Amino acid sequence: MRKSLLFTIIFFCSALLCPAQDLVEVKETNTVPGGNGYPSNLTTCNGKLFFTANDNIGFASLWVTEGTDATSLQLRAPIPGLNSDRMLVSYKNKIYFMGDDGINGPEVWVSDGTVAGTVLFKDVYPGSNGSFPQSFTVGNNKLFFFTYDIEGLKKLFVTDGTVAGTILLKTGIQDFNGYTSFAILNNDIYF
Repeated sequence: MRKSLLFTIIFFCSALLCPAQDLVEVKETNTVPGGNGYPSNLTTCNGKLFFTANDNIGFASLWVTEGTDATSLQLRAPIPGLNSDRMLVSYKNKIYFMGDDGINGPEVWVSDGTVAGTVLFKDVYPGSNGSFPQSFTVGNNKLFFFTYDIEGLKKLFVTDGTVAGTILLKTGIQDFNGYTSFAILNNDIYF
């Protein structure tokens, strides 16, 4: 009984001393009545929060905010039928992600947090099918990711953040039919 009473007293005292945190909506990305923005892929980079969310037409696109409605900006207009802005990772003060512009298919995109600075980074598999980059992982000051080739086999890439410094490490990886993730240990990458 005494432990329970002591816990209750400590709880109420700490509740009085700790200021309550208010939940505040920062940005309503989908303003259609009954619509939902479904924000996801929340990733911080360079003092900003990047995320994907649905807008009024219900398709996901890349957004950025500094924590207020006034600083929230849609970086890419969504393309109906394509919900492909996803898998965000922060690397060298930029966000890398899988994006689809309806022309190149799902490929590696990059954003510096501005509309003009949100561009196709690397068209790994030219054409409208795309390479479906995934498993973006930062290790040993490099960015690693997998893509798919025309036969559906995975390719392992690494980049230093430049197109010229984006190289194919391994091709034709057949043993990974599902989702693949990386792990970093002592500056080595495991998959």
